[in-house]
Amino acid sequence: MLGIFSASIAAFSQQYSTLYLDSLSTDAFFNAVKVAAPKAGNAKHNKGILGKIPADRITKQDVAALMPYIRSIKKTGCIVAVYCSYMPSYSEYSTLGGIAMDLIDTYRKKEDYPKEQWSCTKTDRNRADEIEQWWKSVNGTSGHPRR
Repeated sequence: MLGIFSASIAAFSQQYSTLYLDSLSTDAFFNAVKVAAPKAGNAKHNKGILGKIPADRITKQDVAALMPYIRSIKKTGCIVAVYCSYMPSYSEYSTLGGIAMDLIDTYRKKEDYPKEQWSCTKTDRNRADEIEQWWKSVNGTSGHPRR
């Protein structure tokens, strides 16, 4: 059985670059996602993941670093668990804003990331407004946390 799992990870890795979330900081994960610009006919921009980012790993400082990105519409790859039976097509994508908001919600709602087996999250103005309001109530500002 382990051989089949290893073979599927190897096949998956040919189409996706794989990130091991258990060993990545929030900053390292987001930086890896930022460089994954979609290219026509190449699903390698999608990020395969193993594991989850636990809610307690994301810090207030991580949220402060993610806040400037919540309105970004820059395209990046989808996030897909290696054991997921669905593979997004070459034309599907996430945005940096969508992923930043998902990571902030991990902190805010105390839920592990990602919540689903795959995600092609897009920037959403209403959701960004809601997160900015929450951030202001937490910090009294829309920028970096009070020191």
